[in-house]
This record gives sequence, C-alpha cells and structure tokens, in this order.
Amino acid sequence: MRDFQFYFPTSKENDIASSQNLSANEKFTFNGFLGNITSTVVDFASKGYSRSIRVTATVTAATNIMVSGRQNGRDIVEFLAFTTGTNTVASTQIFDQINSVIPSGAITNASIRTGTNGAFPLLKPDLNIFPLNASFRIFSNNDIDIGNATPIANDNVTIFSSFLDRENNGQTFLEQFSDDNSSDELQLLTRGTGIDGTLLPTGTDATKILTLRFSERPIFNYLVHFRNIQDSTFIRLVFLQTGE
Repeated sequence: MRDFQFYFPTSKENDIASSQNLSANEKFTFNGFLGNITSTVVDFASKGYSRSIRVTATVTAATNIMVSGRQNGRDIVEFLAFTTGTNTVASTQIFDQINSVIPSGAITNASIRTGTNGAFPLLKPDLNIFPLNASFRIFSNNDIDIGNATPIANDNVTIFSSFLDRENNGQTFLEQFSDDNSSDELQLLTRGTGIDGTLLPTGTDATKILTLRFSERPIFNYLVHFRNIQDSTFIRLVFLQTGE
C-alpha cells in the first residue's frame, strides 16, 4: 500500500511580497509569509504544489510586470498588463518557483499574493503493484477524519492520467492540461468515464475512486489540477494505492 498526502494552503494577502514602491526594472523583494528579506526565489514546489500568483499595484501609466519562474523543469515568463490606477492582475501560468517579478515602469503600493489556480506534483503509481487500485480523496480542510472533510466541487478539480512520463518533458502542466484529452496520451478522468469504463462520481462527492487495470501501456502519471479555489479554502489531497 502507498499513501501520499499533499496540501494547498489558503491564500493570504502579502504572502509573497508585502507593500513596496518600485522603480522601473527594480525587482520585488520577496518579504512575505512564503519568503523573507533574503529570499531570492519563492519555491512552491518544495512545499508540495504549483500555484498562480496575483500582483496588486498602483501605476500612473500603462505598465507590464514580468514574472519569471520555472514549472516542470522549464523556464517560463509571463507579462501582467496594468492600466492606469490601482489594479490586481492574476497570472495565467502556475509556477513551481518564482525567480523574479519586475515592473517595466514605476509602481507604488505593490504587493503579491498567491493565486486561485494550481496543481499538485505528478503522482507516480508503483507499477509493480498488481492490480492497481488508486483512490483520490480531495477535501477543503485539514480534518484528520475523512468523514468530516468538506468536499471540493467537481468543477474546480480535474484529474488526468497519462500513459507517458510527464515529468520534466519540456511542457508546463498548463500546456499539458490543454492537450487533446480524447487521445490516450492524457486522459481526463473526472468528467466522463474512467480508464476501465466506470463512471466516476460527479458533483461535490469528495471521493474519486479509480479502478485501473494494466494494459500494454501502463499509467505513468496522474496530474491533479485545480482552479478558481477560494482564498479561504485549504485543500488536502489523499492518494492511496493498493493491490489485491
């Protein structure tokens, strides 16, 4: 039996960078809850998840803020566009690590908090266990008693399976989530049917149970993606693999 647990914490204001005024091309200091005054990066992956970010800033002219980081072994850059005034802009990308956040123009009252979209690390079943039974349970609190856990709406969580090893394969998770899910390369498990044709639970059922059978192409990875998670929501994922 194999049992993994991962946690996606609530989003707190200033948890990456607290309020600061920056000149053009000046880097943010990561002095929030997830960093400190000497931090040069914010490493989400070391905490067991990938995540988007949100930047709040006041600008007097249109400004782009460049976010640089890494995801699934790949360097990525995203530009967040700010119009005149005070705005909050969220990244589309989810990051394993934030290396730098740099505005193209002067900004004031600027801060960074974590975003509402993310993913857990790739789950890799032990292919030596036969047959493979995989159980996914996803909760919105950290209650040890599974029966007391609050389920996450199915529309906010998607579980994929892949017949290929997706780790450090030159694609970010976001790109892989956009793949053709009708192919056998990356299958969407929480909407429709499972690999073995079993209809999976829908709605707000907290337990997603997949019974998988070996074929000529065993499953290498599961990818668990979530989006539009409320700031106050704490997510707990339990992945259990057993053999008969």
